[in-house]
Amino acid sequence: MFQDDRSSLVRVGLVDRVRELATVREQIGHGRPVTLTGVGGVGKTRLALRAAQELRVFFPDGTWFVRIDEIRHPALLAHGVTAAMGVVDQPGRAPADVLLDFLAGRKALLVLDGCEHLREAVGELIGTLRKGAPGVRFIATARQGLAMPEEYRLVVRPLPVPTEADCERPVFHPADLRRLAEVESVRLFVLRAAEAVPGFALTAGNAPQVARLCRRLDGIPFAIELAAVRMREMPLEEVLGRLRDRFAVLGAARPGLPRHQTLRTAIGWSHELCTPAERLLWARLSVFEGGFDADAASAVCADERLPAGTVCALLAGLVDKSILYLGDHDDGTRYRLLDTVREYGLGWLRLLGEEQLMRRRHRDHYLVVARRADRDWFGAHQFALYRGLLADLGNFRGALTYEGVGEADRRAGLELAAALWPLWIVRGLTREGRYHLERLLADEPPPGPERARARCHLAWVAFARADVEVACETAEVARAEALDHGDHLLALRARVIACIAAGTGGNLPGPADAPPPVPGVSGGGWKVDGGSARPEADPQDDAREAGPQGGAREVGPRDAVGEAGRRDAVRRVGARDAAREAAHVLSGTLDDVLSARAGRPDDLDPLLALGVIGLLLDRCGELDRAADLLVRAVELCAGHGDLWWWSHLDWILARVELRRDRPEEASGRARAALAVKLEFQDAMGAALQLEVLAAAAVALGGPARAARLHGVAAAVLHTATTPGLSILALGDIHDEAERAARDRLGDAAYEHERDAGAVLDQEAAVAYALAPDAREP
Repeated sequence: MFQDDRSSLVRVGLVDRVRELATVREQIGHGRPVTLTGVGGVGKTRLALRAAQELRVFFPDGTWFVRIDEIRHPALLAHGVTAAMGVVDQPGRAPADVLLDFLAGRKALLVLDGCEHLREAVGELIGTLRKGAPGVRFIATARQGLAMPEEYRLVVRPLPVPTEADCERPVFHPADLRRLAEVESVRLFVLRAAEAVPGFALTAGNAPQVARLCRRLDGIPFAIELAAVRMREMPLEEVLGRLRDRFAVLGAARPGLPRHQTLRTAIGWSHELCTPAERLLWARLSVFEGGFDADAASAVCADERLPAGTVCALLAGLVDKSILYLGDHDDGTRYRLLDTVREYGLGWLRLLGEEQLMRRRHRDHYLVVARRADRDWFGAHQFALYRGLLADLGNFRGALTYEGVGEADRRAGLELAAALWPLWIVRGLTREGRYHLERLLADEPPPGPERARARCHLAWVAFARADVEVACETAEVARAEALDHGDHLLALRARVIACIAAGTGGNLPGPADAPPPVPGVSGGGWKVDGGSARPEADPQDDAREAGPQGGAREVGPRDAVGEAGRRDAVRRVGARDAAREAAHVLSGTLDDVLSARAGRPDDLDPLLALGVIGLLLDRCGELDRAADLLVRAVELCAGHGDLWWWSHLDWILARVELRRDRPEEASGRARAALAVKLEFQDAMGAALQLEVLAAAAVALGGPARAARLHGVAAAVLHTATTPGLSILALGDIHDEAERAARDRLGDAAYEHERDAGAVLDQEAAVAYALAPDAREP
């Protein structure tokens, strides 16, 4: 469970930090939060990772590494931590509370890296989690302490260096050479120099030069590595000579020089050894936050001073000089600047007067990337686009912080925030998406397609966070704005959001006894394969559960029905009526759009509408009509190569098939959709498919299999949320299946199988769930 998204930056062969590691272990054992402080490049992150790796055996419930330096705003801190840990926000709840629920009762370790810019917020979050989750321990890295109660602040000092006597010693005897070889700064330099120049070793002849170099660099690991890599270009004597001259120019030999100045000097020296073109590229690359590829570097940084055809060679040169780190990711090779190097480059960019220009070009480039993903989402390349969006999440966050000065910049910001809906909705970053959309809309942007689209997607994330009233109201305003600009597909999307929010509001958390009213005016109808998509009223509904004024009608003897039961009956009738009304309204809207488009439901928005109508019909009990529409929608999605909406449709259809007493069909659809949910890392979606599989297993005579799948689903749900559509499935399907399985197995046997499923590792759980012919365990 240990996650290290800096694995490409942590080099093998780290010199030991024996004393520091022992101190971290001791303080963690005492339950104190440990903050590793020190200058950039001194090795805080590496020490934290080494400590976490050694301590993980004591934390059976998980060890997580979270990059705080990629979280730009205190308001998004808890959200960013939950997202990095795979614990997605829950609607209507603060992320800190969700995180606290997840960690409560666990023995886990959190490593929070790069906290200096959010010191107070990180300290408060750790304090909150310590109170509610006493089994959790914390290691943080920052350039200064976090001012937390009981915080143990460990200053990570530079590595030990040779003595002055070693630097002045003309000859090293064997015993002296062995002693010098054990000095940690020397060990690091020799290790890195041997990587740069195969065959390099510490000898009696070069020992004085190595000793002087390590001492001049004050034992700062990053500075030592920068010096070692220079061995590719020049002999050790020249490296040492250039270093001496550079320090003399900058006054770095003065006693008491701050460590950050020493490191800056080392980076500045490396900067001087770059070609002018490499220096310019380095400065311009500082606007990237997170990894980037060569195409992005060229798009943002190239111009007449830095021709596009030279960028790849310059990137290779910066990698060779250890300015850039290179790693392989799912979407190809990506580059990354260490934070200290990035900050140095940003200083030069400001001196060049190019910061605003490069930030605008960076924003514009990632706006193009987001537009492409939005435009091409409904198609065969969907998953590749999704992986690309996730890989560029840091850059999208950075681009959203660029505000600019004119109306064009405001429109671009709105468009970017709206186009990133797959991150907000598909990845589940709903809190972050809502934050950006509300912030940009609060600036009162002028009317236009960008504002309409941003408002529509704000409604979407509001619904995903179970804020039904805001979702309905915002969606209807967005629909009106979209129609003003002639965008009928966007207007349809807005109507879909409004109708599903209104039609499913009875299942969402909230105090109201009835769902919100359905927006719009009913009308029209849409026929698929001769079957009407419009719901028909069930005359038995009122007779069964509601009186002529909509009041609850008693079911069974009066003394068996209390006020809570009558209120629940009102809610159920109201929810069914709202679903029927919403399906009617949405059918009419969809019919109008398809008429204008010559009846082609070949875009995402008509299929969104079609799937939601099917869901609403399911809630009305019109199962055959729902199945007809959903099967047609699934076929259309498959024809376009869509995976995301298809997996939602198959979940809805699997629900319908269960209620139609077709468990084999439901199970097959749920297994197929589960595989897709796992690819999208959609924990909630995976849990929903597992619930369907469990219900189908009961219907097929496998109560033990159902119980074990319930355990697997519960484990997955512990790291997930219940956004939007997902809220609809849990209660009825799970409760009915659990009752049936307990009746057949008995409570003890059911709980034994459920607990066995809950402790399966991911690979075993997935194999068990996906096996089409799985037998009773």
